Amino acid sequence: MILHKMGISMKSMKRSIAAQVGVIFCVPLIVGLIHSAVALKAISSVLSMNIFVPVCI
Repeated sequence: MILHKMGISMKSMKRSIAAQVGVIFCVPLIVGLIHSAVALKAISSVLSMNIFVPVCI
């Protein structure tokens, strides 16, 4: 509770922690989704098939 001793309100601390946790979990999720989409597109072009649509459904 060092931030509380420095005068930061509990509401501000909770908001800051929520934002940091959101970044920690959302950024890898977004990167993984983009990676999967690119991999599906590459496999589709190698196999000369459109597997992107069936996988997404």
